[in-house]
Amino acid sequence: MARAAIPGLRLKRDKRGRRTWTLRLFFPKRVRDLLQNPDKEQEISLSTDSYERAKTLAAKVLAEHREKMDRLFFELTLPDNRGAFTYNDATEEYELDAAIKRTPRISEWRDTYVSEVREHLSAKSLAMIPGLFGDLIATVGDQHLATLTWHDVRRWLDALKLRGVKGQTRRHKCGRLQRAWTVSARPHLADDARNPFEGHIVIASKPVADEFTTAELQLLLDARSRRGASIRDFVLVGIFSGLRLGEFARMEIRTVGETRCIWIPRSKTEAGKRIVPIHDAIASIDFEALKRRKGDSVAHLFMDVRKRAGIVRPGLNFRSLRRNFVGALERANVDPMEAAALAGHSRSWTYKRYGSGALAARLKLAVDKVEFPGLNVA
Repeated sequence: MARAAIPGLRLKRDKRGRRTWTLRLFFPKRVRDLLQNPDKEQEISLSTDSYERAKTLAAKVLAEHREKMDRLFFELTLPDNRGAFTYNDATEEYELDAAIKRTPRISEWRDTYVSEVREHLSAKSLAMIPGLFGDLIATVGDQHLATLTWHDVRRWLDALKLRGVKGQTRRHKCGRLQRAWTVSARPHLADDARNPFEGHIVIASKPVADEFTTAELQLLLDARSRRGASIRDFVLVGIFSGLRLGEFARMEIRTVGETRCIWIPRSKTEAGKRIVPIHDAIASIDFEALKRRKGDSVAHLFMDVRKRAGIVRPGLNFRSLRRNFVGALERANVDPMEAAALAGHSRSWTYKRYGSGALAARLKLAVDKVEFPGLNVA
């Protein structure tokens, strides 16, 4: 008996002794239970002894078999899948149950969700919803919610990946639809229906930002955008305090003990809530003016200035300023725990060792060690 490279494809002899290619189709247990079929596999004859012809036929049969399996995998969303299909004797096919057909389609779910969250979302967020649902419909079709499976969502995420959508964006899109399902889709389904947007592992790795060289920092300080705007103050605060772009809008200026500090009251992590003593090089900056600028506009302005300054080296972005700050702390041999507290990586050790006033004074000594030889910040 000859074997081919395609799984399940074999060259055998039939009862009359003729050589013919056969194909084995495998049925998962949950599909066997659904069809009440105890057989794990089924062997069909392709009625040809030509390998090329057999490969063509096998590909077609396997595609139809996989499509049928996908349609039968509704146990991921329904507690009892036997009610999902009704066998039609006339067409000899399984058809969706009438109760499932009464559940909303994805487009109807989209309209319901928009009407429910219209008063709670910004105009920008609302404008993103049609495209979000449109991508899903383009991949899995405008099907009923009760037939939307975990595998359908996985197929949609894979399609986004093939289009070059970054992992962080894919994870964000899936998270938004997961919440939308909870808000406006679940009421139309069984109580124990599974959310098909849950349980997806999307790797959203962030590239490690590189440091700017001293020459590149000088170019950023001196350059201006097409409209003549400068990012000098943002650059200085970035390299002398290590603030993230989103933290500019949340920062507050407070005096802790006798030390003037930048206070970050809210952050994604507990360690991100921290105080950063103000370096003498940025003491005269108008922090309130920086706080009023929107993060998106600053990000675009930074990109514009960086390109006009001729800095096109890969791996450089606004986060690189923070990397410069951390690198300067390392070169100054600042205590690693104090450096972690300043950068918002850890704070438990420092807060246990010092009180708030003593901590601010201690961290001020560490911040004052940050320097960039050859950089004109005047």
